Amino acid sequence: MKSHSKRLRELDTAKGLAMFLVVFGHTLNFKSPVFNWIFSFHMPLFFFLTGMTFRPEKYETFSQAVRDKFRARLVPYFFITFVGFLICMIRPLYREAVFCRELKSELLSIFYYGQPAELYIGQVWFLAALFFAELMLWLWFRCLEGRSPVLRLASLGLAAAVGIHLLPWVNWLFWKYEPLGLASLPWKLDTACTAFLFLAAGYYFRSLDLTRRLTPLYWALFPLLVWANYIFGPAFGGYSNMCDCVYPPAPLYLAGAFSGIAAVYLTAVKWKRVRFLQFTGRHSLFFFAAQTFVNYLTAEVWFLISGNWYEPMQSMPGTGTAFLFACVSFAVMTLILYLWRAAKRQLIRRLPPAETVQENGWRAETAAARTIKVPRTSENATAAQTAKAPRASETAAAAQAARVPRASETAAAAQTPVSGAERPAPRSRRRRTKHWI
Repeated sequence: MKSHSKRLRELDTAKGLAMFLVVFGHTLNFKSPVFNWIFSFHMPLFFFLTGMTFRPEKYETFSQAVRDKFRARLVPYFFITFVGFLICMIRPLYREAVFCRELKSELLSIFYYGQPAELYIGQVWFLAALFFAELMLWLWFRCLEGRSPVLRLASLGLAAAVGIHLLPWVNWLFWKYEPLGLASLPWKLDTACTAFLFLAAGYYFRSLDLTRRLTPLYWALFPLLVWANYIFGPAFGGYSNMCDCVYPPAPLYLAGAFSGIAAVYLTAVKWKRVRFLQFTGRHSLFFFAAQTFVNYLTAEVWFLISGNWYEPMQSMPGTGTAFLFACVSFAVMTLILYLWRAAKRQLIRRLPPAETVQENGWRAETAAARTIKVPRTSENATAAQTAKAPRASETAAAAQAARVPRASETAAAAQTPVSGAERPAPRSRRRRTKHWI
C-alpha cells in the first residue's frame, strides 16, 4: 500500500474534476437532464475523496478529533461566510437581497442551519455536514474496532437507511410544524448521516488498495460505470440533492452515486499527470468558495456585452452555453488564484530573514547588530604587528644571557668550598634514555 504521508496525484486530479463538475452543475438550468446527472454523484464524490484521506488513528480522544476538525472545517465555514457578507455589503444589488430578509432568519441560516442564505455562498453547507460526518466516522471506528466485517456492513446499511429515508421525514415534520420556529435539523446533521456512508466507502477504497486492482480494467469498466450511473441516477432515480436531503430509493441512489464516483476517480488515475487539474484539486476550497460570485460576475459581464441576462441555474438557455459559462468562470478563478499566489511570493521575498525577526522587532535587531563593530583590515594588521615574533638580535641576547657556563667557570666553582647544607644531592646513576619526538 502507498504511504499515507505521500500526496496522491490522482486524488488531487479527482478533486479538480469534481470541482469543475460542481461549477458546471451550479451553472446549468435546473430543468436540464445533465443537471440531474451531475447532482446524482458530484457531492458524494467530494465526501468519498475526503474519506480517502481520513485517518482515525490520528486522534486518541474524541476531544482531539473535535478540535482538529473544528479548525479544518468550521473555521473556514465562518471565514467564508464573513467574506461573503463583506462582498454583499459592497455590491448594492447583493446588499439589497440581504436586507430583504429578517435578521433573525439570516442568523438562523448561518448559525443553526449551516447554510447561509442570500450571501451567494450557500455551498458552504458542505463544510458543516463534513464536520459532523467525520466525527461520526471516528466514533464508528472507535465503537466497532475489532468487530466482524458483517457487523460493520450492517451498521453502514442502517446509516444509509436512516440518512436516506428516515431523516428526510424528520425534516418534513420540522417544516410542517416548525417547533420553536425551526424548519429542519441543525448544522446539516441530516446530510451528515448520508455523507458518513461515503466517507467510510472512501476510507476502505484506499485501505484495500482498490485503485491498483481496478486501474488495469479501466477501459472495460468505464463504459459500464457511466451506463450504470445514468440508469440508476437520472434515468430511474430522477433528481437528487444531498443538501436538501432529496433522495430516490436507497438502492437506486447508492448504485448511481457509487458508479459515478468510480468512473470519475478511475479517469483521474489515467489523467493524474494533468497539472492544471492537480493545481485545481490542491486549491479546491478556493474554487468551492468563490464559484457563485464568479458565476454571477460572468453573467453580468455577458449582460453588458450582449444585453441578455442568463442567471445561473435559473434561466441558462442550454447545456452548451452553461458549459461555456463554467469554463469562463473556471478560468477567471484560476487567474485570480494565480495572481494571488504570485503576489504572496513577492511579499515573502521582501520580508527579512527569519533569524532577524525577534520579539522586539527586526529593525531593533538590525540596529543592535550594527553597534557590534567588526575590526577593519588595517586594525588587524596593526594588532598583528604589535604581537610580531622577536627579532634575531633579541633572540641572540636572550640566548647569551642563558648560555651554558664555560669550562674555566666550572673549575672555579668546583674549588670553592661548599657546606653540607648547600652541597647538592648526588646524582642518580640511572642511565638516561633519549626521548625521540
